[in-house]
Amino acid sequence: MPYIGKSPTSVPLETGDYADNTVTDAKLNSTKLDGIETAANVTDTSNVIASLTAGTNMGIASDGTLTSTDTIYTHPNHSGDVVSTADGATVIQADAVDIAMLSATGTASSSTYLRGDNTWGTVSTDPTMGGDMSGTASNAQIVANAVGSTEIANGAVIDAKIGTMSSSKLTGALPAISGAALTNLPGGGKVLQVIQATLTSTAVVNSSTYVSIGLSASITPSSTSSKILVMYNVSAQGNTGSELAHLRIERGGSSLLTGDVRGSRASAFTSAGGAASGSIMVQAGVLLDSPATTSAQTYNITCRSYDAGGSNQAYINRSDDDPDNSGVTPVSTITLMEIGA
Repeated sequence: MPYIGKSPTSVPLETGDYADNTVTDAKLNSTKLDGIETAANVTDTSNVIASLTAGTNMGIASDGTLTSTDTIYTHPNHSGDVVSTADGATVIQADAVDIAMLSATGTASSSTYLRGDNTWGTVSTDPTMGGDMSGTASNAQIVANAVGSTEIANGAVIDAKIGTMSSSKLTGALPAISGAALTNLPGGGKVLQVIQATLTSTAVVNSSTYVSIGLSASITPSSTSSKILVMYNVSAQGNTGSELAHLRIERGGSSLLTGDVRGSRASAFTSAGGAASGSIMVQAGVLLDSPATTSAQTYNITCRSYDAGGSNQAYINRSDDDPDNSGVTPVSTITLMEIGA
């Protein structure tokens, strides 16, 4: 740069030669810092703290000097009911909180409990029931109409629980009922079971002793006190004229009841003489027997003619002449009824 007169001498700028904040980053020559060695020391000890006290922080005072007056924060280690797990994190120890530490209102005792609203409540010794129950716990009762079909399990209602039942409830097919199981009926005369047998074939009897005609029935009494009512209807007659057909009821091979023996006269339960040719007579008998057993009993109808030999015969389920063009074959029956005592 040219100058008029003598060239000016180069003089370094002093601090007072330029205003504050005049030197910007762009004006700095960073190469001036490159020469600072790694192990260089600060020789201006007046603005440097020569030593720092353990447990302190460095600070900068208002005049720009370093200070060591700030205390370093040390994380406390809590102990007791609350312990530290990290900086600023604490944990309450197990079983550390007892009743005295609770803020609940009321009195804590062996007869109180802590409610959800943070109060101590008293347990009632006989609380009032609700819902489907009425009364108190010591005298609880199911309210009317509370129990329906959904509350009763299948098979839960046993016979002993059934008191009375309306006849309208007995609908549909009923199971077989043994007469012996019927109770609370008027004493005597209960029909416990009925057995019947039939004879549809014909027979001719020519015997002076009683023989079976093929009509019998068996029954097993349910009690030794039961009686057996025997009833029969048998188409039985002798020849036309004075010949007779005698009938009787036998149980176990023995006659149950016949008329008294008088001289040489025959004894029978029922008897019928000869009818007009082509006609059939019916004999009916009824007997109440007391077998006094629970074993099976067989009742058999037997017959004899008035006198054996010759034309003295008894006819079963047919007439004496039995014409093919006008004859008939009826049915004979025997019925047994067990009658409860």
